[in-house]
Amino acid sequence: MRKYFIIVFIIILCGCGIERKFNSAFLAMGNIPIQITIYSIDNNNIEKTINEIKDTVRILDSLLNKYNKKSPIYGFNNNNNPIEVNIHIDSLINYSLKYKKLTNGLFDIRIETILTYYRRSENRNNIDNDSIKYFTELIANNDIYFDSLGFLRKDNKNIMIDFGGIAKGYIGELIKRIIRENGFNKAIIDIGGDIVLLNDDEKKPFRIGIRKTNGEGIVRTIEIMSGGVMTSGDYFRFYEINGIKYCHIINPKTGLPNIFRHSVTVISDNGSLSDAFATALMLMDTIEAAKFAKKEGIDVYFQ
Repeated sequence: MRKYFIIVFIIILCGCGIERKFNSAFLAMGNIPIQITIYSIDNNNIEKTINEIKDTVRILDSLLNKYNKKSPIYGFNNNNNPIEVNIHIDSLINYSLKYKKLTNGLFDIRIETILTYYRRSENRNNIDNDSIKYFTELIANNDIYFDSLGFLRKDNKNIMIDFGGIAKGYIGELIKRIIRENGFNKAIIDIGGDIVLLNDDEKKPFRIGIRKTNGEGIVRTIEIMSGGVMTSGDYFRFYEINGIKYCHIINPKTGLPNIFRHSVTVISDNGSLSDAFATALMLMDTIEAAKFAKKEGIDVYFQ
């Protein structure tokens, strides 16, 4: 499930005064703006690093875009085509299964099975409880799996998957790795408002401002050295059915949308984890969410 976020970052430059910022911005993954800021005393290797980042993002985009008829995800969802597993698909599946277990099934890439029903219902102007029950049972009783040749398959042709709830965090971590491998140790990766930070050698952290859900002002400022700051919210994306707005974040176990809050911001040392947990926490009540955050050792801000 894809999310548009409201993180605004405020950078306080620290260091010896000769450090410079090198910026690159481009669009990917359905016109999502990606901005890379690398801190360095010179521009050696900057162009190579940015080109490597763009190539990697293009590869991930071609693999994961569920609307692109040439992507393996589209073929898997709509034509029951098995997916030939590569390092990225394998990593994303393993991360997704891990986070599904940790969130007691609230993060589940099979949620696309139900999301397609909500999208169709926008045109039909009605939600049918029997249909919701059908799709939740479909998810509960059918799974995805790797066959003996390493291809990703599914038990039922109607099962669909979407890596949108983890893709930004995963891609941000890949970009961070590329930047580090090219010899840089400080950077900001902003993917449509989701932020992954790299800061290996500075004593002073980055400062990140979290905007109000109505976009007017900042409600909290946090300090972080490295890691992921991810927000999931209901203010930009929703389904409007028969004049009623439904949050686009749907519980895969009940088939019903979030009703607990407008947004969750998760701060952790890993972008993928922050991304997945932000989705799951939207679907937890206040007590459950607080217990979960404490158990997992993550910082969370609710609105």
